[in-house]
Amino acid sequence: AVNYLKVFSFLTPTEIDLLINQHQQSPGQRLGQKRLAEEVVALIHGQQALHDAMNMSEVLFSGQFQTLSESQLLTILGSLKVDVKTPLALEDMLVTIRAASSKREAKEFIQGNSISVNGVVINQLGFIVSPSQALFGRYTVIRRGKKQYFLVYHI
Repeated sequence: AVNYLKVFSFLTPTEIDLLINQHQQSPGQRLGQKRLAEEVVALIHGQQALHDAMNMSEVLFSGQFQTLSESQLLTILGSLKVDVKTPLALEDMLVTIRAASSKREAKEFIQGNSISVNGVVINQLGFIVSPSQALFGRYTVIRRGKKQYFLVYHI
């Protein structure tokens, strides 16, 4: 990453040396790679695009999807969109969107605190997913575990 920072950024040699020292103190944080990514995105797409990308990335960890615009939501989760006729019980929803292979498995996920709806952990059986709590009146973000996301489009 150091060589690429020298080529693809406008950082001064002093700034690069400081970044190298910080990276060596805690290599697991990948400070050099992150800074390189920030510099390249800002250079190619501009500061606003960098800010938007960092905000969208943070939302995936925080679960605060309400802070996104509709276009940002579709940018990060649009490829995962599933059209579903709602309202529907969460257990049935999980089977419909293939987040669970059966109702029994869906119930286990729910009772095990593995399911969140729009960033809120749901652990009660019978919870109804409906357009009334949807983002922008038509989208619900369902997350199973830490990494599996589903974007429900209410039809």
